[in-house]
This record gives sequence, C-alpha cells and structure tokens, in this order.
Amino acid sequence: MRPEFHCAGKDWPQPMDLYAGNSGYAPSTTEKSSCRTRQMSPYRILLVQKKGNLFKKKKVDNVWQSRFFVLDKSTLKYYKKMTDPVPTESIELLDLNVTLNGQIGHPNAMQITAVIKGRTRNIFVYAESGQDIMNWFCAIRASRLKLLQEREPGKNPEEFYPLLSHDFAKSGYLHKTPPNKLKYQRRYFLLNQNRLMYLEKPTDAFPLGEIILGTEAECFSVEEGSSHDTGSSDSSFILNTPIRSYPFLAETPEEKLSWIAVLRASIEKAHTFAGPLTPIDSYGDD
Repeated sequence: MRPEFHCAGKDWPQPMDLYAGNSGYAPSTTEKSSCRTRQMSPYRILLVQKKGNLFKKKKVDNVWQSRFFVLDKSTLKYYKKMTDPVPTESIELLDLNVTLNGQIGHPNAMQITAVIKGRTRNIFVYAESGQDIMNWFCAIRASRLKLLQEREPGKNPEEFYPLLSHDFAKSGYLHKTPPNKLKYQRRYFLLNQNRLMYLEKPTDAFPLGEIILGTEAECFSVEEGSSHDTGSSDSSFILNTPIRSYPFLAETPEEKLSWIAVLRASIEKAHTFAGPLTPIDSYGDD
C-alpha cells in the first residue's frame, strides 16, 4: 500500500515539497522521474531542524557506521556519538547538494555532495526506514529554502525551488587518458551541474579529479572523434578546455552521444551555476 506523504497531496515529494510523512515506502525510479515533471504547487510544512542516527559509509572502506546527525538553521553536522562535544564534520547547507538518486543502490539511501575545505566530498548515508530518509531529504531542502529566503527576502519562494536540490545530470563509466600518456584508464564520472568529477569507484568519498566547465566563450566545447595519438573509435569524443583537451572513450556509441549531449547542455548553462569559475580543479591523479 502506498504511503500518504504530506507533500502537496502527492505520494512522492515534488521538487518544491519540503516535508514527507509516515511510511517506509521506497518509490521506483520511474515514479521519481515522473514526479519531477509535474507542475509546481505550494508546500505545506516547513522543517528547519532535525537530529538522529544515520548509517554513514566510511571514507576509505566499504564499512557503514552509525553516526549522529544534526540539522540546524544553517549547517548539517555529524558526530561519532551523540555525546561528543565537537562534530566530526560540519557542512554549510548552502554549500551542499542532496539527492536520493545517488550511487549506493540502497532503497533508503541519500547522497550528500559538498565542497569542504576547497575539495568536493561525497557522503553516503542510509536510514532504517524510507520515512526517515525522506524526512531528512525534505528537511534539508526546507532549511536551504529558508536560508535562501533570508538572503533574498524580496523574491517569490518559487524562484528558489530549482536551487533546493538536484540529481546528477549523468553518471557512468568513461575511459580517459592521463596527461602525456596514451593508455586509457577506466573512471567513474559524475556530472554535477558544471562540475565533472571522476572517481575510481562510484562510492568513493573524494573524486580523483574534477573539471569545472565554463562557457563556449571561455573555450569549452565537446566534439565527436578522438585525438591522433589515441586512435579512432565509434565511442570516442573530446572535451576541450582552455588548459587541456580530454580524449574520452565511452562504453558504447550510444553512451558517447548521451555524454556529448549532457556536457554540451552543461556548457551552455555554465554561467547560471553558482560556485567558483576555476577552469580546472584537479587533484593530481590523472
């Protein structure tokens, strides 16, 4: 039986909905996708504080540990134990994004992506029930809305709805070459607005590197084909930046076309994304 979420009377939160009610129901991917196309409607309940335990993946191991999370007016913190005086991590709400369509595969999971100390971090958590993870998701969005309204009080709240959270534009494996090398390496890529991150595994806490996409006027572009050094393939394409051209090899020709489309769309909208405009932000892996 489907739950009765308190989100504009729908059974799955709309992009503008801020609170979800009592059920452990985990909607399918199809239901998640369909709800995003529905027309916006006013939210009903505003949550700006929440605390409780979530299971969090460790940075380097595939080990999940219970951590105590606290959501307050402007930050999301977590502690090893509820009695700890100092949090293990404190993240500014306006510096993070949250999605239920993360890389874990757990039905009650949530992925938090934030820039912490100048570096992107992926935090993977799950709750014991679908109701609890939904409440966390909507509470974080509600708190972000409140902060945005306080920063720009004259705006209509609906103007902030697209800024509350977003899913990754695309994710999947691509093969890339390190600088001055011809051998392809398989990496997992995530396109988060105009930040193209690559990781060794989908659930890595830190990307091996990032490419911050700019506009065509800033010399960013995507083209089919491959460089002379890497050879030709039906699945090859090149991402050009002011500093470097990246030859990529997709898993299939269809995946190549999909990546080209989403990267071009991100380049077209790069000027609308908040955050630093540094062309390349690499961590030295490749």
